[in-house]
This record gives sequence, C-alpha cells and structure tokens, in this order.
Amino acid sequence: MRILALDSGSSSVKAGYWDGCRFAARAKAAYPTHFDGPRVEVDPTRLLSALAKAAREATAGRGAVDIIAYGTFSSGVIVTDPAGRPRTPIITHQDRRSTDTARQLLARLPKRTWLSRLGNLPYPGGIGASTLAWLAQHQPALLKNDARAGQLSSLIAHHLTGQWVIDPSNAVFLGLCRITDFSWDPAACHAVGIRPASLPRLAWADEISGRLTPAAARRLGLTPGTPVTGGFVDTSAAVIQTPMRPGQLSHNAGSTDVLALSLTSPAPAEGILTRPVGVGRPNGPFATRATWLAVRTIAAAGSATAWARRELFRDLSDPQWFAALRRACRTAASSPPDPLAPRCLPAFAGDRAAIPAPDAPIGAAFDRITLSATRDQFLQAILRGLLSESRHNIEMLANLHPLQKRVYEMGGASDLAAAMHAAWNSPRQHHTFTRLPGDGIRGLVHLAESL
Repeated sequence: MRILALDSGSSSVKAGYWDGCRFAARAKAAYPTHFDGPRVEVDPTRLLSALAKAAREATAGRGAVDIIAYGTFSSGVIVTDPAGRPRTPIITHQDRRSTDTARQLLARLPKRTWLSRLGNLPYPGGIGASTLAWLAQHQPALLKNDARAGQLSSLIAHHLTGQWVIDPSNAVFLGLCRITDFSWDPAACHAVGIRPASLPRLAWADEISGRLTPAAARRLGLTPGTPVTGGFVDTSAAVIQTPMRPGQLSHNAGSTDVLALSLTSPAPAEGILTRPVGVGRPNGPFATRATWLAVRTIAAAGSATAWARRELFRDLSDPQWFAALRRACRTAASSPPDPLAPRCLPAFAGDRAAIPAPDAPIGAAFDRITLSATRDQFLQAILRGLLSESRHNIEMLANLHPLQKRVYEMGGASDLAAAMHAAWNSPRQHHTFTRLPGDGIRGLVHLAESL
C-alpha cells in the first residue's frame, strides 16, 4: 500500500511517502508560530501552504498514493465560514488570552460537570472551550450565524476533502464533547456561547473521513478521490505503535514533554489532560486495546534548554553545546543540588493543565541568584526543575493506575529524556525503556495499514 503520511506539528509539516516497505521519500516544510505576549497563533494560510509543499516534495515523481493519513498538534482552535475560509488564525495550546475566561466558565458549569461529562477543565489554550468562549466574549461576530468552529484537524480535513469533521481525540480537547457517548454537550456549548450546529461531524481516526477533492488534488499533485484518514492528535500516531495496554506509559521528549498513560476508560482528574486515542471503531483492530489516555505535559522542556543555549551559550558550536548539555543532564540526574546555587521553576510556557490564580506569576522563576552565579549553574537549575516536574508528572499518573514497567519512548530530546528516566526510577518502581522504531509519521502509516 502506497501511503502519504502528513504530520502537522507546531512549527512544521513533515511528510513521508511509504512505498509499501519503507519510506521512499520524506520532506519537511516549516511555518512560523507567532508569539505576542499571551497570544500564540499560526497563520492557517502558511500552514496549509506548508502542507501542500511537503506533500508535493515527498511524492514528486512517485505517482499516485492509495491513501493519505494525517495527524496534527492540539489544541489548535480555528473558526471558518461555511466554505472553510478561516475567520481566525489557528489559536494554539500555548495561547493564554483565555485565562480569565476559563475562570468564568467554571462559574457557569461546576468543576464536577466539566470533569465527569467532558473529561477536562477548560484549561486556557490547552482545552479549546476557553478559547472559543474568549472569542465569543471579545469578537462575537466571528461566531454568529453560519460560522464553523473546530480544530486544526478539521481545517485540514476540509482543505483535503471538503468535509467538516473531527475525531474523538481532538473533539475532547475542544472541551465540548461528552466522554460518555462522543456527542456535543448542549450545556457546555451554551456556557461557551457556541451553537452545536457549527461544530464538526465526529468520525473515528481509523476510518475513511473523506476523499481528496479535485482542487486539493491539484494543490498536492495527487489523484482526486484518494481516501483520507486520521486527523487525530499527533501523540496518538506514536501511541498506536505500542501494545496500548492499561498502565502503559509513552514518553515523547521534545520541545514539549508529553507523558501519556494508557487506560481502558477515562479517569478525569484536575491537572490531567484526558482524551481518547481517537481510534477504536467497532470491530476495528484497535477496538480491544486501551484506547484512552491520561496525559501530563511540560509545555517547554526541550525548548527551555534551547532558550538556555540561545541566551546563555550562544558562543558554543553545536558539538560543544550538545556535549555541555549531555554533561549537565547527567549531573542533574545523578548528584544532589548545591544548596547555594540558583533554583528554577521552569514554567517557561505555563502549565497546559492548570487554570492559574489571578495573581499567579507568569513564566519561569529563578531564585537564590547571587553575583557568583554562573551560566552552568543556571543550566543546572533549569534541568533540575524539569526533572522535578517530570517526577511530579509520573507520580500523578501513578495515582490513576498501577504503572507497567516498560515505557515506550520517542522524541528528539534524548539527553533530557535519559535524565528524566533516571529521576523516575526508585527501589519501588524501576522502569525499562523501549525506543519506538518509528516516529509519528511511521504511526500514521500503521494507521493507514490497519484499514
């Protein structure tokens, strides 16, 4: 089976052409994420152009494909007109304009309702309900009449197939979908200020959601009518490559650190992101697996070390920097901290699963800074803070379900991940780690091959 896999991350689209045995070609097309204080957005035109560019480069000279499978980052809220033309940018999970609005939503529906019916509290940015409520409050004309609201996955689905659809993983992260029956919740929609009719049709990621339109086929250089599947949260593409047993951990260490626990049923809790994997259609190959996830994230993990490199170690060459980072990670994992050295609360991009108090500090916090502090000590402080947060995350997930010993790992921040893994292990719980042979792109191939 010839497969085009498309993975839309927070800064680029990666494409892979699978010829039935291997990736015969890969391509990558970048686009910018715009940071302006609490506003964090992506231009949908730039992203869709990158999608087409990556697809064309990956398939150039290779003929038709049998199926297209795609995944996206989430949450990425978008509002369009009925023809799918964007009325807003893609508002990402790092956007924090809706913090005050999230508190107002908790006054309209109690916490127990959000958790028991919808799986998550309306976390600013992280769960789309807060973003949609902010738009309804500050730009109400955008959501009037014939508006459509959804996630980035819905925008791409419409761009490719003309269908306004969403899979369960993105629907739950939109914050308006019941976790009991995967239907839109009228009370939550009313609290947010959006009509259920404007929301996408729900479809499992492991079924065909539409077929490539002639216009999309011209943009991508492919054949009209090619079936399209997927549309689920990008982490799911990695998770479906694992056995997906209850209590299994999957760790994706990258710019954002994602720790996901597989469960057979949702276990909503404050501070946890709850969502289905997105696959599990009746009688499908994933229907008997643990198709729910409880997720803890560190919104800026690898990107925090990238900040340290840019601001504190810019004089080092790439080999020098990576050697210094490797040494610092090993030290942070294996030796006690200096009680007089700087400390760091590494909330560089906030907490994706929290509604902060009105007077909560914004960003990372350093203390115990003296005139003798060195840049190496600041790097150590960042790393120790990240390791502490990672230990906290695994302890929170362990409270939901006994953890399996084996952990499946992926992502590019390998030195940081190794330090985190060392910090997890204890006499009571000793993990082993299995590197997934493929990334999210390979998981999309696995999804397509399951149909």
